[in-house]
Amino acid sequence: MALDFTKAYKYPFRRWVGLLNILWLLVPVYGWFLLIGYKVRIINEFLVQKWNKLPEIRHGSDFTLGWLMFWKGFPAMAALIAAASLFGLESVRLGSWSMLLFTALALLIVPILSINFLKKQRVSACFEFDLVRVVFHNFEDYVIALFNELALGMIWLVMAVILVGIPSAFYMKNVFMAEFYRTHVK
Repeated sequence: MALDFTKAYKYPFRRWVGLLNILWLLVPVYGWFLLIGYKVRIINEFLVQKWNKLPEIRHGSDFTLGWLMFWKGFPAMAALIAAASLFGLESVRLGSWSMLLFTALALLIVPILSINFLKKQRVSACFEFDLVRVVFHNFEDYVIALFNELALGMIWLVMAVILVGIPSAFYMKNVFMAEFYRTHVK
């Protein structure tokens, strides 16, 4: 059974009280790491097709997971910042083509490696560039996943006016990339 747009849209509302978990953002440090861990757990649940409803927060394990993933993600963030800086410096020589190339690479590489990192939960997973071949071998499915992410994000942006879009956008970011990963990465 595959994740479709309707299931993804309805997911946060099947346990609507779970949307209130976003209020942990108001608690500095503890709440931030708690929500990072919660988000990692949500993505991992999507990877095993558990998309019935938002899970309940597990304070100890979600906080610990969030803390660890934050620090483990630093090398990848540093590499991404370095790449963006390099492409920015090259824009003097190459013009706007440099930023266009960086954007294309970021759209094709960063999402799949991010899901890989969230699944495997180790630093080296951010640098398993052989996964990029999966993107190109299944390019049509990948583009559909990107467009679904964008469309769902637009819905959450509009719904931010009534506030439910804010937590929904946080919890649901990358769920279609997780579905792509689940179906195409062995």
